[in-house]
Amino acid sequence: AIYLDLPPDAPAQLAALRALIDEAADAGLSVIVGLRTKLDGAYTISATKAEYREALRERLHAVVGGLRDAPGVVGWATDHYLERDLKPSSAGFRDFLLATHGSLEGINAFWGTGYRSLGQINQIAATALDDEQPFGVGRPSIDAAEYERRAFRDVMQLWADEVRRLDPDRLLFTGRISLYRSLAAIPDAYDVVMPFMPPDVLDADELTHNVHCVEMARRGGRFKVLPWLRVPVPP
Repeated sequence: AIYLDLPPDAPAQLAALRALIDEAADAGLSVIVGLRTKLDGAYTISATKAEYREALRERLHAVVGGLRDAPGVVGWATDHYLERDLKPSSAGFRDFLLATHGSLEGINAFWGTGYRSLGQINQIAATALDDEQPFGVGRPSIDAAEYERRAFRDVMQLWADEVRRLDPDRLLFTGRISLYRSLAAIPDAYDVVMPFMPPDVLDADELTHNVHCVEMARRGGRFKVLPWLRVPVPP
């Protein structure tokens, strides 16, 4: 199989892309189509933003709808390294805390704090409270981490739902995943997780390129795993 990351103007290039996929199929190759689900930074990426959801739905309808009957396509992949472009907000964090703890009083009771208004609370303030914990990790920072994990998971789920709505039968891949914490947030709607953990990005494991991430990505057999490797060559 070959992996084909689509260009930004894919909706306008469907005929040429279809010809490329057909050429690969004629040569005996299957094609995994990489979708630009982040929409190239044109919108704030959030599962709760109606504008982003509508633009995503329109783009996928054009691309997946235009290529799904190509016999050479064996699977779709969502975009790479969502963590780089996902920017959870303080307002979203406060909404998450209210949904989790019910009220400002509930937050204070759980955290052991004395905030007088929700506006005082953000992820930085929550993490700073770790300095007061005997082991360096407290409930506020765990809530902040869980908020970011859910924001990541919800966008990945949105991508999966929209692709599955258009093509429920083919394999669905994640795109490159480059943080350990993201491997714990992949929704069950995906078939294949693709970790990318080279030594200059994550831990400096020159020998195996952090091969332990493959076992982490399997999540106890829940997913198949296709690790990305980068082989540096001279210019």
